[in-house]
Amino acid sequence: MAGFIPPIPTMRALEAAIRHESFSKAAHELGITQSAISHQIKDLEIKLSTKLFVRQARRTAPTEDARILGRAINTGISVIRQAVEEIMAREDKDGIVISALPGFAVQWLFPRLIDFDELHPGYSVSLATTDRLSDIAGGDADIAIRYGRGAYRGVTVEKLLDDHMFPVCSPSVLANHGPFDSPAALLSHTLLIDDTREIDGFEPTWQSWFELAGEVFAPSGDFKKFGQSNMVVQAALAGRGIALGRSALVVDALRTGQLVVPVKQAFPSGFSHYLITAKGATNTPGVAAFRDWIKRQADVSNATIADLLDSH
Repeated sequence: MAGFIPPIPTMRALEAAIRHESFSKAAHELGITQSAISHQIKDLEIKLSTKLFVRQARRTAPTEDARILGRAINTGISVIRQAVEEIMAREDKDGIVISALPGFAVQWLFPRLIDFDELHPGYSVSLATTDRLSDIAGGDADIAIRYGRGAYRGVTVEKLLDDHMFPVCSPSVLANHGPFDSPAALLSHTLLIDDTREIDGFEPTWQSWFELAGEVFAPSGDFKKFGQSNMVVQAALAGRGIALGRSALVVDALRTGQLVVPVKQAFPSGFSHYLITAKGATNTPGVAAFRDWIKRQADVSNATIADLLDSH
């Protein structure tokens, strides 16, 4: 179901049920009935067309799909908690509000923010994740980071990160199902799909990658579809299949060896990540400091991904 995001009460119920491996304990923690937990989980299973829990003798065991969702929920909670803590500390700091897409925020930006905090303790960064383009000129955020072609009007636009698309999988998938000696070899394996909306009239997809690789897209294996980019990455890390990697979202996992490139063909997606500010905003100290910092971080990532793709 494209664009589907579970309601917050359902995500809370799922996270608690996974943690306790018990609907009754999850219900007690949340102050609701066990029946309410059961109904929320059942509705989610129907929407996702997958089983999330298996009843066993002394516990209600989460499936691997449930654990993938749970990891994504916990990551989101951590991002929100960090944002709340930073907002509460703002009375002693100058605030900078950053708007970014959820996948980019989780996989690339958030892990690096501690470096900015250490370099600039006088500024408090609040990170807002959203799929829509924030009204920078209207003051929704001080800085937005967006993935597209860069045609954003009435604002200052600077390219941060070039984007390439290429297959990625866990080392275990490559060891157990590889080697994959050509793009065609991937077609019989499980492909992980980023089932998000089109961006600027085009969506970097498996079909577009196979076409660029000179291969007819005629898969005979399974598909697993996810409604957020970071969930696709989490599924690849968990060994659930082969994902179409996008540079910024997988650079850290490639660098640490958590993901590998099974077929050594990378193509520019035609998109980039852009830094967007209101005109003249970079004259303000906080925005200027963040802009300079993130451009340095982006330069490092661009160089890292170039080296990784060369080595693969």
